[in-house]
Amino acid sequence: MILRMITAIEYIKRVMGWCPQKNFESMQFQKCSFHAPSSSVNPIGVSSKPGERMDMPLHGSGMLGIIPVVIALYIFFMAISLYDHLNRTFVTYLAVVLTTVAFITILFMFDHTKMTFDSEMIRIQIPFLKSNNFQMKDVTSVKTVDNIVYKQIRWAYIGYIAAIVFFGVKVTWDLYSLMAHPMLWKESTNIGISMFMPFIIIFLFYKSYRRSRYPKVIKIDVGDKNITLSPRNEFEYDMLKEKLGQ
Repeated sequence: MILRMITAIEYIKRVMGWCPQKNFESMQFQKCSFHAPSSSVNPIGVSSKPGERMDMPLHGSGMLGIIPVVIALYIFFMAISLYDHLNRTFVTYLAVVLTTVAFITILFMFDHTKMTFDSEMIRIQIPFLKSNNFQMKDVTSVKTVDNIVYKQIRWAYIGYIAAIVFFGVKVTWDLYSLMAHPMLWKESTNIGISMFMPFIIIFLFYKSYRRSRYPKVIKIDVGDKNITLSPRNEFEYDMLKEKLGQ
């Protein structure tokens, strides 16, 4: 009876895709190669199938379409903040707070650009924007260089944490003042303005962290554009080199 129960449990585990791995650091709900030999999913869930999209940190002149959007959002934020300062109402106050949240949210979404490789094209899809398509035949150079962010990240962490603490104290004080004297909300600093800089620092911290996971980056020159890819582990690094013919 016990033997049958053990056999049944093992069968259920195999059907559900359970795989006994020694390293549980990047465990996913996926089948291992023993149970699914044709699986092309890596330990962090990024597929190596041709044409499938990857969420990988990247930057370069191929991403310049983001800049006008960020500048326009910042100008709008400054304009609404100035108007709120001169003619504050509940609506303008709330508009500043919502604009701050929207601005930071869009920045985080822009940092998760989707990239597709196939035998003929590199496609970069930026959220809310038109995709950038680059022909593989136009690739003139592919180089592997040291990741500067990886080398300097410890010092960057110190600066980020110090800045977050500094601005966090100011936000805490502004929140305390607003809660202690709610009737003076028209004269107090808009909490959206107080939270803007801490959110920017947190975003930069997050962006640096995503680009500091692996000691090498891959630089691609395609036409008159350049793209720098920051793989997060050795699997992504080797996969990119293979797709780029390195």
